[in-house]
Amino acid sequence: MARLLTYTQVAARVEALAQRLAGLGVRRGDRVALALPNGPDVVLLLLAVTALGAAAAPLNPAYTATEYQFFLTDIAPG
Repeated sequence: MARLLTYTQVAARVEALAQRLAGLGVRRGDRVALALPNGPDVVLLLLAVTALGAAAAPLNPAYTATEYQFFLTDIAPG
C-alpha cells in the first residue's frame, strides 16, 4: 500500500533531512551521491539535498563496485 503524505509532512521531513545533512557537513555547491532504491525516501532526500543548495547524484543500488568507482570518481562528491 502506498504511503500518503501531506504537504506539511513532506516539508517537515525534508527540513529534518536537510538539517541532518547539514550537520554531516553538506553545504551549498556540494555534490551528494545517493544510492537508494526508488521510492518516497529517495524523493525526500533529493528535495533535502536541493534545499541545501547542493547537487544530488542518484546512483543505482544495483551498480557493481567497478561502476560505483567510476561514478564516484566522476561525481567527486563532498
